[in-house]
Amino acid sequence: MMESKDIEETKKLLKKEKKPAVLKAGNFIFNRKILDYGKFNLLVFPSEDNSGINHILAKAAEKKGISIGFDIQSLKYSNKKKKSIIIAELIQIIKLCRKNHAKMKLINIKDRKNAFAFLLSLGASTSQAKEAISF
Repeated sequence: MMESKDIEETKKLLKKEKKPAVLKAGNFIFNRKILDYGKFNLLVFPSEDNSGINHILAKAAEKKGISIGFDIQSLKYSNKKKKSIIIAELIQIIKLCRKNHAKMKLINIKDRKNAFAFLLSLGASTSQAKEAISF
């Protein structure tokens, strides 16, 4: 997974990448510009600067065929308050991806059955949850 805050540096790294690239989300401006650039497969949330996702980013991801990813490991090492914020962000991602027909993926999952049930409990449709846990 690539982590970079500089857009130009990230573009150079993506040009050198031979396999499908996975990027860690940054601030809103970074996410918007890098989604417009495309040429990668997955943009992973949550980000350190809590930028979140909105309908503009979801539409841009769908247009370029980029999946919105969510790192489940971020829940493991968080306190209760941080977990509630992260789960709220995941609920928002689920809603926006469904509304804008963007693809969603979960990464770092250990048990697909539990991940599937978790997504359903947060409001994902059955087809959306199946797609999110498939690789």
